[in-house]
Amino acid sequence: MDNSVDIPGYKHYVTRDGDRPAVRVCFLDLEEAPGTTVEGVCVPVARPDELDARERNYVRRDVSDLIEGPAGRVWAYFGSPEARRRRREGQAVISREYLDGVERALDDSIATEGLPVWDLERVDHPA
Repeated sequence: MDNSVDIPGYKHYVTRDGDRPAVRVCFLDLEEAPGTTVEGVCVPVARPDELDARERNYVRRDVSDLIEGPAGRVWAYFGSPEARRRRREGQAVISREYLDGVERALDDSIATEGLPVWDLERVDHPA
């Protein structure tokens, strides 16, 4: 996400001293890799167009044929080509709080692809 842009109902990040750095803040992404698996949770979504708007840096893809278990259509979000390009081109960081939370939830470490991990505080925007 572009940390310099204010979006109603979204968020931005500040450093511990209150500065708002002009960086891209990165979150989890899925990449296809033959012979690998991903653990996840299937959650019913009534209005996928609203979720698409929230997940604007991702592309929703049908992965129904790759899922064992629930019947019906299953979608996953993959980083958009534009978002991946911006990550490579600009200054991109990962929030330590976010990374630590994900690793605790998964009980595993996450590959950060060499992105720096910063101590950032989340600031939520009103809708």
